[in-house]
Amino acid sequence: AGILKSRYENGKYRFQTPESKRKKTFAAEEHVKVYESLEASSLNWTIICPTYLPKGEEQGSIRYEIDFLPEGGKKITVDDTARFAFQNLKDSSFPKKRVGICY
Repeated sequence: AGILKSRYENGKYRFQTPESKRKKTFAAEEHVKVYESLEASSLNWTIICPTYLPKGEEQGSIRYEIDFLPEGGKKITVDDTARFAFQNLKDSSFPKKRVGICY
């Protein structure tokens, strides 16, 4: 969820603000490069941005928001993330968007 928009600091990504608990930013910086390349392209893409990913089975009740992590989002299991991504692959519900997901 690091490359989603910051809810509190305009013009910044979450990983650049205290919203993110991330200590190292190398991966997020690489993800930004990919996001910006996709955004500038004519490709049809979606980036699913989960928050903390513990192992676990599907729990359902997934919340999502375009460009932001839903407020108060703390985690989402790997299984629910996979289900959400697969559903988007089938439906193409969010063309050319970043989608923050959590419970």
